[in-house]
Amino acid sequence: MRSVLLGAVCLVLAGCGAAEDQWTANQKTTYPVQGVVMQEGAPVGGATVMFRSEGEQVAASGVTDDEGRFQLTTYDSNDGAVAGTHQVIVQKYDPKTLPENVDFDEVDEVPEPEMLTPKQYADFSTSDLTVEVTADGENEVTLELKP
Repeated sequence: MRSVLLGAVCLVLAGCGAAEDQWTANQKTTYPVQGVVMQEGAPVGGATVMFRSEGEQVAASGVTDDEGRFQLTTYDSNDGAVAGTHQVIVQKYDPKTLPENVDFDEVDEVPEPEMLTPKQYADFSTSDLTVEVTADGENEVTLELKP
C-alpha cells in the first residue's frame, strides 16, 4: 500500500513539473516598460495600468506609486511587456467606495465604486491610449489622462 501511495505522489509531482515547463515554454519575450500617469498636470498615484498586446494574446499590468510611476509585469515582477502595439487602460477608484470598505449594515445595496480617473480610460473599447513597446529601445512612457 505504501509503495502505491508513493508512486501516486511521484506521478503527481512529475505532472506538476511538466505543467510548469509548458507554462515557461509558452511565455513570450518581454521588455522592460516603465512610465508615469498624469492627470491635469499632476501624477496619479494608486492607479492600475494595463497594456493589452494587439498582436499577442498577452497583457501586462502595474500600479502607480505616489509619484504616478509604474513598471509593467507580464510573467515575473517588473519584467515588462511583449514587443508591439498595445492598447492601454488606466483605472483608479476611490478606496472608500470599494466593496471591501463599505459597511453593509448602512446600505441597502452595493454602491458602484467611484472612479477617480476619467471613465473613458477604464475600458479598452473607449480608451484612446496606445503604446508601442520595442525590443531595442527605452520603453519609457507618459500617459496623460484628459478629462
